[in-house]
Amino acid sequence: MSKRVVLTGLGVVSSIGTGKEAFLDGLNTGSSGISKVTRFTTEEGEDVYAGEVADEAFTGVLEKSAVRRMDRFTKLNIAGVQLVVEDAGLTREQLAEVGESVGLILNTSFGSWHSTNVFTQQIIDVGPAEASPLVFPNTVLNAAQGQVAIRFQTKGPTTTLTGIPGITYGLDLIRSGRVEQLIAGGVDEMHANAAKAYAVADMAVIDEHGVGMRLGEGIGGMFMETLESAQARGAHLYAEVLSYGIACDPNLSQEFTKADTSGESFAYAMNQALTEAGLAPSDIDLILVAANGNQSFDTAEATAIQTVFGEAAANIPQLNLKDQIGETFGASHAIATVAGALFLDKQSLPSGEKALTHVLVNGVEIGGNQVSVVLKRA
Repeated sequence: MSKRVVLTGLGVVSSIGTGKEAFLDGLNTGSSGISKVTRFTTEEGEDVYAGEVADEAFTGVLEKSAVRRMDRFTKLNIAGVQLVVEDAGLTREQLAEVGESVGLILNTSFGSWHSTNVFTQQIIDVGPAEASPLVFPNTVLNAAQGQVAIRFQTKGPTTTLTGIPGITYGLDLIRSGRVEQLIAGGVDEMHANAAKAYAVADMAVIDEHGVGMRLGEGIGGMFMETLESAQARGAHLYAEVLSYGIACDPNLSQEFTKADTSGESFAYAMNQALTEAGLAPSDIDLILVAANGNQSFDTAEATAIQTVFGEAAANIPQLNLKDQIGETFGASHAIATVAGALFLDKQSLPSGEKALTHVLVNGVEIGGNQVSVVLKRA
């Protein structure tokens, strides 16, 4: 019999709140994390309006000495995982004792934008021989996740993914018996060059009043473990992870604006997730959508939902977190999963109390993968 996998710890750092309580409050009150970015402008001096994580988000989560040594991407990684571990009722010392049996699976689309740009600019300005060797290690895609593993002494399967959410691989690892517990999540940060690039490509808007995709940053994380493990240690159960489905629209490997508006691949992913979970479309009580403001992509997902759910779609609430926090890329699906687990746990939505048993969480990843995960009330 396949192992049952549950979520027992949740962590989030976002532009509408740090920690599960603040994040949920931001969702319930409809707060907008979109504002003028304080850390940078474009090279032309343009202000950027996006979902920025305030520096204060790290206060009280990370010790000051650690913050001084880290680049921003590493801060996001460690702060998010710290919140996950604390919410799971664990300590770093406890994780160290069972390090080999705890995995770490984190997803990112771009890694450390800031360190990569700093190092690249140094190569341009002073040449490779004079570029800082202290900056270079942070440009490696899995450097921050390595720092997480060192800090929390997780010695089980450790992987940095791009193009697929950590929760999907984590589910497979636990069900295969490789580990009983793991930390999964997704994280990305913003940078001025990225903001300008997406704006020039007509995939994002960065001015105050534009309409379309907004950029964002943050991390969503969760502690995953077998039901037996969770029950043995008396952990709080937020939700059970039932299944996932994945399909790829190769058009999305180039631009969101070139999505296949038939939604065929997204429909395949949702059907795959429902079939594996043994559910009918009418069993889903909430859909957290992946729509991000690019018309072609949003149309593709909406068409796919109509194809899969038919008339039932009209009776299923659909929530879009990106309206509040922007497109956070590698973090998007993880943050939405945290939201889905919280809604199931609280039996409520921003619109009020609602009986929820199954939630479908959709996501889109860099490279064109479209993902659907089914969560069940624990």
